[in-house]
Amino acid sequence: QVSGSAHWANMSDAALVVHRDFEDNTTQIITRKIREQGIYGHIGQTFFSFNSSKKVYEEMVENNSNVVV
Repeated sequence: QVSGSAHWANMSDAALVVHRDFEDNTTQIITRKIREQGIYGHIGQTFFSFNSSKKVYEEMVENNSNVVV
């Protein structure tokens, strides 16, 4: 039994947030918690777009002018 929200957050080794924007066809993945950073990953975020012809998500990368393409 979970006694409270703080205890619930302490139980997980990793916490991710997935935010989908259907108007822009983008998906943002945010890493909120990594218990053992450096071993399993780090806190951060990245963006994906859905390629409907291939039926896959493709990572969007920033170019030199900080524009996500």
